[in-house]
Amino acid sequence: MWTLQGKRSEMYASIAAHASETAVLIKTKPSRQLFLRLIDQTAVKEITFSPGIAKTIPQKVKTALENAGVKISILSAHAGRPPKFDEKTKKEALVRLENKESAKQISQQLGIPATAVYFWKREQKYGGKKRRSA
Repeated sequence: MWTLQGKRSEMYASIAAHASETAVLIKTKPSRQLFLRLIDQTAVKEITFSPGIAKTIPQKVKTALENAGVKISILSAHAGRPPKFDEKTKKEALVRLENKESAKQISQQLGIPATAVYFWKREQKYGGKKRRSA
């Protein structure tokens, strides 16, 4: 699998250089012209996107690619930065909250910021959703 990214001219040159490739990872928002060149000038049978780029591609284009025998794949990467605290610490803090300990006490005893405890409390209250807007 080769990676397709950069300026349009660079991507077109890369397509020409990888005519025999059957799989490609696209890291730059593609145009319809790019898809046409991929189908016409390469042996690509699988195109992979990040979830963000996949959202920008119209359903008509995805359907046309699938009808042309090209498999569409979306990377399953976790968005955002990795958690700073492990699940064990989070669970312990939530159990202590249920036992009516204050967030300040929990943060001092576990050596974590009180804001993390408040965040986990709000996350638990609203089922993992962000704060409700007014």
